[in-house]
Amino acid sequence: MPGAGNGRTQGGSAAELRSAVLRRLPEFLHPAVEAGLSVAVLRTGEGLTLSPGASRGIVATGLLLVDEGGGAGGQRPVQLLGPGDPYGASVGPADRLVALNPAAILMFDMQRLTPLLTESSELMAFLAAAEREETRRAEDRILMLGARKITTRLAALVLHQWRRAGGASTIDLPLPRAALAAYLGARIETLSRAVTELRSEGCLRFQDRGRIEIVDPERLADLAGMDPAQADPRDWMTL
Repeated sequence: MPGAGNGRTQGGSAAELRSAVLRRLPEFLHPAVEAGLSVAVLRTGEGLTLSPGASRGIVATGLLLVDEGGGAGGQRPVQLLGPGDPYGASVGPADRLVALNPAAILMFDMQRLTPLLTESSELMAFLAAAEREETRRAEDRILMLGARKITTRLAALVLHQWRRAGGASTIDLPLPRAALAAYLGARIETLSRAVTELRSEGCLRFQDRGRIEIVDPERLADLAGMDPAQADPRDWMTL
């Protein structure tokens, strides 16, 4: 497991990371989760191959891509994960998490947790909620890529990042411009025009180093083709 262990890491000791991750979970889940919890730390560019049995969990810190195993066609980024996002409920045989910056992830050992499900309806509800969140995120991406205008796709991605940040007034673009264009299925020139269009709409302001100030979330939701209520910040962990 990359970065796992008892020594120091870029984000602190394994014990400190474990404690930080547990704070993201409802307190009533701590005893059950402790029975099958570990923390993995990934350096920038490192990957972790997922498996249905062991590699299911929640991102604690950092930003990661889910690469879908592509066989002869190579890898294909299909999801973008940030702090609090669950992963691994539905994985292929070659799917991987790849860290875009230093990241820590909480991993559930499902072989240890599965027997506890019969004893804890709350744990079962929590894992079901995580799976629903993954499904919702996959559906959002399908809808995003189905939009003909790149402006609509970009607005949807910014809105999702804003939601992930809990409605913060400023957020960071998740990827460098070239990688962002590829993730949105666009050319860099087309992405640049979409950025200009969103700026002219007055719903956000682009600052230095990929920072974005969200000025009008409702207008941004309209441009993304979403009901503003769908974009309200929420925490799927709240059962």
